[in-house]
Amino acid sequence: MPKNSVIFGTIIISVSVAFYIGTYRASMTALIPGVIGVAMVICGLFARHNDARKHLMHISAIIALIGFIASAEGILRLFGMLDGRQVERSEAFIEMAICAVIFFIYIILSFQSFREARRNKRNE
Repeated sequence: MPKNSVIFGTIIISVSVAFYIGTYRASMTALIPGVIGVAMVICGLFARHNDARKHLMHISAIIALIGFIASAEGILRLFGMLDGRQVERSEAFIEMAICAVIFFIYIILSFQSFREARRNKRNE
């Protein structure tokens, strides 16, 4: 699970930086998901060598949940764009939609990992 946290955090950081550069550095807000990605990476790195692995992975999942909630609006706006509606700052909503999907996948994988860990603990 710490590996997933590092991988998904790195993907979020990459998307964030790519949109920041791709929009000619028009707005620093494009980097906000990257900050959330950095927090996920830090949790993953510390969880590799720490007795608090369980707590750090739960914190990472909560951070991803916050990221999903904050970026879910992008999915709704993306559907509006696909219907032909004009949306201001469309790049921002595309970035938000991409990040929301990445956060959602990470959250699902986290829940699966938590359930598996609980099952393994019961079987010991």
